[in-house]
Parts: sequence; C-alpha cells; structure tokens
Amino acid sequence: MKRLNIILLALIAALLVMSRGRAVSMTDKSLVHAAAIDSTPDGVMLTLQIFAPEAAGADTPIDISKANFKTLTASGSDISQCLSKLSALAGKELFLGHLQLIVISRDMSFSDPCRLLSPFIDDKSICPRVLIAAADDAQQIVSFPIKENAVTAENYKSLSDVAASRGLIPAAHLDDIGRLADKGAAALPYCRITENGRDKRLEFSGGAVMTMAGFENELLSDEQCRLLSLISGGGDMPAQPPEFDIKGKIFGLKNIRREYSFTQKGGRLAVSITVRADSCVTDTATQQELSARLTELLRRELEKGHDLTGIYRQARFWCPFFYAKTSSLKDIADIDAKVRLYKEK
Repeated sequence: MKRLNIILLALIAALLVMSRGRAVSMTDKSLVHAAAIDSTPDGVMLTLQIFAPEAAGADTPIDISKANFKTLTASGSDISQCLSKLSALAGKELFLGHLQLIVISRDMSFSDPCRLLSPFIDDKSICPRVLIAAADDAQQIVSFPIKENAVTAENYKSLSDVAASRGLIPAAHLDDIGRLADKGAAALPYCRITENGRDKRLEFSGGAVMTMAGFENELLSDEQCRLLSLISGGGDMPAQPPEFDIKGKIFGLKNIRREYSFTQKGGRLAVSITVRADSCVTDTATQQELSARLTELLRRELEKGHDLTGIYRQARFWCPFFYAKTSSLKDIADIDAKVRLYKEK
C-alpha cells in the first residue's frame, strides 16, 4: 500500500511539472465547432466557426437567444498554413476536438482528398465521425446563425440526422474520406441556405459525389439518395428510408433486408443484390409495379459505376480473394439489383 501511495505521488508530481503547476483550462483555447473549405486562385480559404458565448446583461454565461459564435477566415497554400494563420488571429490555441462539421466547396480542385484534409485526419483530438458535407459556398454555411440552441454546432447533427432518417441525404464522415481510394467515390450530404420571404434556414437535402479527382457536376436528388440507401447496410447511408414518391403515390418501407450474392463470371466477379422490404401497399399488382419501378431506378444508378452503396466493402467480407486482387469496383463484371416489396404485416 505504501509503495502504491509513492507511485501515485510521483504521478501527481509529474503532472504538475508538465502543466507548470496549473491545470490546462479550455478557456485558454479557441473551441472550433465547424470548418469551411473554399477554393482560391492560389490555394484554399479556410473559415472556422469558433464558440464565442454572448451573455451581455444575462444571468447566465450563455445567452441562448444569440448565435454564440464568431467566424475567422484565412487563405493559404494548404489547410495547415491556414490553421497557423487562424491561430494567430484567434489569439489562442485552436482546439479542434469539438469539431462537428466540415463543409467543402464543390468548386474545390484536388487530386487527393486525404491530403487536402490531412490536418483534420491526423489530429487525434478530432472524432473520425465528424460530419462531412458539400456546398456551393462553404463559408456561407458555417457563417449562418442557427439560434435554436446555445451552441450552433449542436444543431448540425440534429438537422442532418433528421434528413438522413427520411432518406433525403447520404451520411458521410471524416473516416469515409480515408477509404475513398478503395471505394472510388463517396456520397456527401449537400447543404444550402434557403429563403422564403424574410425567413432563411440551413437545409440538408440531396447529395454530392466526391471522387479522387474532385466533385462531379451533377447533384444527387432526394430520390436518388433514397434509392442508394436501399442497398446500403448502414453507415454511409440511412438504413431505412421511410417514404418514396412513385408516380404521385407516396408509400413507406419497413423491415428492409439486403441479400448479397457473389459469383464468378468469365473469370471476374459478379454481384447480385436483392432488397426485400415491407410496404404499406396492400394490392399485389401495385406492389409488383412498384417493385419493378424501384428496380429499374436502382439499376440505372448502379450503372454509373460509383460504389456509393458499399458493394466493394461487402466484397471485402464475402470474397476476400477479390478484395486482395483488385483495387476498385470497376473490376466487377456485372452487378444485378432487384427490389421486392411485400405486404406489411
């Protein structure tokens, strides 16, 4: 027991020496909640949303009626240089451990997303599940005040979670970027500022396709996001898109089951995917019509060649020999997809 006490005292003494006799306070750091990456002629422009409580005349240290943040912007050849400049502007060390959202402008030019985001990927204080989104003007997104809560960044997750639960957007995170070389493409949620008279709001709807060469021009519609989510096992896309609008009729899906079959075809891998789900449609003929329509739409999306649905990831577990010998989904000979709807029990 005496020996244990000595060890504990030694550890406490070491901590005091390392902290120079005082605890490191978060008030000595600038807490970053969101980051925006935009393109400039000479490199990148980085905008950080930093927690800055407004409580003038209030009884509490935070006034929940205010946005409670400020934004700082700097340009440089890369993100590391921008972070260095922003730290000097903030007058405090930047702390990225509270980061909730990274928005990338769709006009960004890059040949390696991992290299672009390396300062965030390499920072061990940042959660790898930080939300990654795309926008036409990334700076506008993180500068937009959301005042329903004391901390603006807390709203990003709730807004995106609601949109994802309805199948309106894909879900992409920082750790998904590290797997982009294997997948060939990733679907990022698309966010924008919408206006209705004097009312403005931040909206997550649709998606943007990121490849190793940058963003593709066309955005994914809400319907495309729902279709792609049908054969996703979760993670990259919402697991249960609840509603579809086919020919003016809205119906929901429940208890979605996904079946994968991997076979050889001419010495190459072929994949068959069958999605089974319960629907609120009771008429058998209508069920068959809707099944055929969803199958047609889903096959059309898969023919574009991007592995936005995680097929390559499934091959890794079901056919490790394929995963070991190939580098992308392009080596698959054939992908067949079917959707089968059943009466909801």
